[in-house]
Amino acid sequence: MVEIPTLSGTSGTQNQVQEPQPTLLPQHALFYGEHELTLDDKNRLLVPAEIRKSLDPVADGEGLMVVYGPNGKPWFYTEKYWRGLVIKEDPANLNVKEAQIKYLQLNVGMARRVEWDKQGRVVMPDKTLRRSAIGKDVTLVGLGNHLELWNRNEWEIRSNELLEKSSEIALQAMEAKRSENKA
Repeated sequence: MVEIPTLSGTSGTQNQVQEPQPTLLPQHALFYGEHELTLDDKNRLLVPAEIRKSLDPVADGEGLMVVYGPNGKPWFYTEKYWRGLVIKEDPANLNVKEAQIKYLQLNVGMARRVEWDKQGRVVMPDKTLRRSAIGKDVTLVGLGNHLELWNRNEWEIRSNELLEKSSEIALQAMEAKRSENKA
């Protein structure tokens, strides 16, 4: 018999070691695929049923948050995932750096909350559409933790570029992951 600390912090004599339970990461919706859509005259976008069904109001929130991604396209996050991003990046003191201010202005100040109606449509904010020059014919692209909204023609060009360079992109991603793991 060996003296082993137990998970409760007290020690005792035991025949086997209790393995601590792994900490589970918070679950959030996983977005994927390409969805060709059209904004109607009232700037309503039909969120595909496949996406709506994958969202849990308790885990993900009741709406989506629209922010401008680094590529200038509207990005949609679930409400609760977005809150987690904002809290994680929220400066805890008054010595806020200019980069943090810009981040908050872009991702909080310019963010808009949208909810779908009974038909599954969200009204896209006019400013968002104007600033991003999306147009009426769009493609909603799932990228794991968020959705991106692209002008359909621009997405077609971009997706063809990605397909042409798929081997190169895969190698770059593997190298980036190796570098990240070394750090």
